[in-house]
Amino acid sequence: MTEVSAATGAQHQRFADWRVLALRMTAFPVTPFDRDKVVGWEEAIGSPPDQMKEQPQLRIREETGEHKGGQLTLGILPDRIEWRYGAPLGIPSSSGGVVAPADLPRYSDAVNWFIPFICEQLPRLPPLTRVAFGPELLLPAEDHDAAYGALGSFLSSVKVDPTSREFEYAINRRRTSTTGIHGLEINRLSRWSSLEFHFRIFSRENRELGEAPSSFATRLVMDINTAHEYTQALPTESLLELFEELARLATEIAEKGEVP
Repeated sequence: MTEVSAATGAQHQRFADWRVLALRMTAFPVTPFDRDKVVGWEEAIGSPPDQMKEQPQLRIREETGEHKGGQLTLGILPDRIEWRYGAPLGIPSSSGGVVAPADLPRYSDAVNWFIPFICEQLPRLPPLTRVAFGPELLLPAEDHDAAYGALGSFLSSVKVDPTSREFEYAINRRRTSTTGIHGLEINRLSRWSSLEFHFRIFSRENRELGEAPSSFATRLVMDINTAHEYTQALPTESLLELFEELARLATEIAEKGEVP
């Protein structure tokens, strides 16, 4: 019992250390859909966006503004609707340096606002055939060996050699949805790698002041999505439960690593 509790505690601590580089919700409506009826950034957030980009020939619209310390973007494309959040990695910080992986928002904090926000938007969307949750996370590390050591602890079926370089590993382990939607499978795609960051510091006059210390991190990119074989419209009454399930599956991977 003691060993199990210790392992669980370590997993929770490791999960708490993940930082958010990006979060994404992608919804695939039954096509064609009326893009003009999609709830916009201002109505969803309560204030106007900072930027609006329109590409009429491609039928693409993007609305972007600052939100929760990063950039929140609503993208409306011919075949999908996306909400994307991006954290400010590599920009100047208030301390005079740059925002490093360890300075990014914690994943556990970010999902506490992002998931409820998406659950507010889902009932406002047109009927959907697929939905996806895509977090991109960084786990700060002291150096290359520590980042590779973290990879090894998450990937039980792979031997990670800390003396190697350019390691990349991707796997999709499907599960059957627990929402009760008959025949619905969920893709659990995770991509694992290690990154080393080199940032140069510039003054407001664009004069180079030097180079910030290197930063290292384990990188985890997930795409938790409903399988394409399910071609019917997803039951509207199950959308919130379904998206929360996608979020739980992402949390499980961030906490426990590659699990069946």
